[in-house]
Amino acid sequence: MTAPGAIKAQGLLSTGEVAEKLGVHRSTVWQWVHTGALEAKHVGTRYMGVEKAALARFESKYVQNVSSPVSPNGSHSSTRKKSGKSKSRRKKRS
Repeated sequence: MTAPGAIKAQGLLSTGEVAEKLGVHRSTVWQWVHTGALEAKHVGTRYMGVEKAALARFESKYVQNVSSPVSPNGSHSSTRKKSGKSKSRRKKRS
């Protein structure tokens, strides 16, 4: 059985599914797992699965509403698109 199949067989959610549910990028979910804010289980060597109960605990603690998740450090997650303008004020080299 492949690791993604094992995630489903164990009744876990993939990081992609969690990201989609919370409206954030998958890398944001990985950061939450890495910092310990969101509990996850290793499935194989490359994959992580999140129990539905762990997601519910995370949501009750950190998510104000699904469209505006709050990161574990208290700031809003970086789901907004940034403008193409650079904030740097360096002069262009000639």
